[in-house]
Amino acid sequence: MKSEPSWKPTANAASPLPVVYLKECHAVLKRDKIHIRPMLSGDLAAVVDLERRIFPYPWNKQDFMSEISIPDGFSCIAENSRIIMGYLCARQMADGMEILKIASHPAYRKKGVATLLMGKTYQKAGESQWPVLFLEVACKNTEALSFYRSQGFIPSGIRKGYYPDGTDAMNMMKHL
Repeated sequence: MKSEPSWKPTANAASPLPVVYLKECHAVLKRDKIHIRPMLSGDLAAVVDLERRIFPYPWNKQDFMSEISIPDGFSCIAENSRIIMGYLCARQMADGMEILKIASHPAYRKKGVATLLMGKTYQKAGESQWPVLFLEVACKNTEALSFYRSQGFIPSGIRKGYYPDGTDAMNMMKHL
């Protein structure tokens, strides 16, 4: 039989002490502290460093520079206290918008960074009247496939041997 605690909180009781984390990445980040802004040339060193840590076939600085220079492109970063937590690059296609890159820093995965980046992309696509979003993802990247499905993307085809190691890519799309 459970016994009741010997103390009872009162209406005037002080609020609990705040939780303190040794590293910010150990906390679930509050989304209002993550800022999404356009990717700038000054961000590229950090973006390329993150890109190299995440992807087996990374883009280089010139690849990103080309994307941020395209008039109908959309490249943004997610940051918190000037720490780049993730980024996204997309561009207009004939009938919609193609997401070329999306990445979250490994320390900030599953904390809403990619979801916020995608939300900003949906907003941009809507404002620009791009009714469909497209992307390609490695068929063996189950974590990314799960994320895209959770965002409402559906498979639309397979590109055999798309990646340099021969891995197939799944084409996915989402109607806004």
